[in-house]
Amino acid sequence: MDSIAPVASHRAVTRFAHDHLSSVHWEPSAHLSTLLQTLISPPMYEDWLHRLFLENRAIEIVTESLATFARADAASHPTGILSRQEHAILTRAEEFIASHILDDLTVASVHRNAGTSATVLQRLMSAKHGGSLFGYIRLKVSATKSPRLP
Repeated sequence: MDSIAPVASHRAVTRFAHDHLSSVHWEPSAHLSTLLQTLISPPMYEDWLHRLFLENRAIEIVTESLATFARADAASHPTGILSRQEHAILTRAEEFIASHILDDLTVASVHRNAGTSATVLQRLMSAKHGGSLFGYIRLKVSATKSPRLP
């Protein structure tokens, strides 16, 4: 289980389970192949120990398989997985920016309205948009001021 970060894995597996008809490309790892082989041809133990061994291997197989979802999710979200609270902060900031786009926006006014510190908001903007809060504001302002074609 050391290959899984517990919180990120839980979020990734939960997200996968809630997506209707989700699919993930999966190729068994060498470790998983070994686990499957020992499940198919287990060593001989006493009855109770044999059952315990098989149960342990089955749990390891499930864990290894679920880790695949976490790795696939991490690959599709290279900047990390944001919590519900972090999404709420970003939504408040983005809505404030959108509604005040023609005003003189400052980083301070945005982070105060979002209910967080400037440092946290900068980190979240970087995680979601790949740049700074000021860069996001500048992009939105330039998109608003650029002439639109009919």
